[in-house]
Amino acid sequence: MHRRKVTRVAGGTLIVVALLLAGPALAVTSDAPSSHHLIYLHGRIVQEQQSARPRNPQHGYYELDKIVDGFRKRGFVVSGGIRPKSATVSGSADRLVQQVRRLVASGVPADHVTVVGASMGAGIALLASARLQDPNVRFALLGACLSGSVRDLVASEGKGPGGRLLSIREASDESTEPCPPSKNDRDREIVLHTGLGHGFLYQPLPEWVDPVVAWAEGAAGPDAAAAEVVLEGGHAAQVEGVAFSRDGRWLASADNGGRVVLWDVSTRRPLRSFEGRNFTEVAFTPDAKLPVAAGDDGRRLVSGCRDGTIKIWDAATGDLLRTLTGHLKKVSDVAFSPDGRWLASASSDLTVRLWRIERTATIQPGQSAITPVRGHPG
Repeated sequence: MHRRKVTRVAGGTLIVVALLLAGPALAVTSDAPSSHHLIYLHGRIVQEQQSARPRNPQHGYYELDKIVDGFRKRGFVVSGGIRPKSATVSGSADRLVQQVRRLVASGVPADHVTVVGASMGAGIALLASARLQDPNVRFALLGACLSGSVRDLVASEGKGPGGRLLSIREASDESTEPCPPSKNDRDREIVLHTGLGHGFLYQPLPEWVDPVVAWAEGAAGPDAAAAEVVLEGGHAAQVEGVAFSRDGRWLASADNGGRVVLWDVSTRRPLRSFEGRNFTEVAFTPDAKLPVAAGDDGRRLVSGCRDGTIKIWDAATGDLLRTLTGHLKKVSDVAFSPDGRWLASASSDLTVRLWRIERTATIQPGQSAITPVRGHPG
């Protein structure tokens, strides 16, 4: 179970933060194909010292066992042994590819396999992603500059990475700076501010463990996590309003340039846009039981506009169902009653209006009750 918080910002960009509700940690009880498998690849210091707890003079002890055990306690089937001292990045990547392929061949869904690579392990993971080229396998790269690493990968392999990539680095880590953001909108990047430099990945800090767990579980894990996702490419004007559909699959965002964008939350991509005039707010119908036309399941979309109108759209088709007029100034907010039968709209004309929604795909002209509710002096 999860909640999401959306931050509105200027410049046509949305920041979505997935807040996962905390629950008890789960112990591993089965290696069944439905389990989530996590392959942890440690940093160079572990390989060089052949120790699960090597010490760096600057960063302290690398807690390999604590990291691996931490993921096991979160419900993952984890593999994370120490590589031989003579192991190369290329050879390790090839062995990783074989390991992932064996898991998938045994019946484990590819999107239930996550490779977590730290520092040198991140390089191995990224190289394996290019050689594997499975779009569903997840990779979490710690302590590496994604854009720079991908550039080097293309130069050496002649192709880019495959799979779903999450990159987590630390702002104070000099080994990854400067680092321009990735240009691939499938990639996800998080920059931490722990002040620990490269040592942030030496311990199972919740700052990076929680987003990795959320990523590995498709942003639906049992423990608390917060992962920031930036939605770009849908707006050219300031975003004024946002709303999720009742089932959480869609996100609608409205800008003051006259566009409402409907996003697929799972892919973070825009599905379609609706054109109008200077939108200020947006909302979905809440009641999935309303027997409206076209099999509507609570996904009618309502947007308020600066010209005082309210537009109702069919989110599934993009069709404009109705334009409601009555407000004398801009509509600043819209909201449905819990049963979906009433729409409330607030306006700069100092009124709140109630609109009765009938059991049809549109609001019938002769049946749309408009009730101005006054009481705001200014």
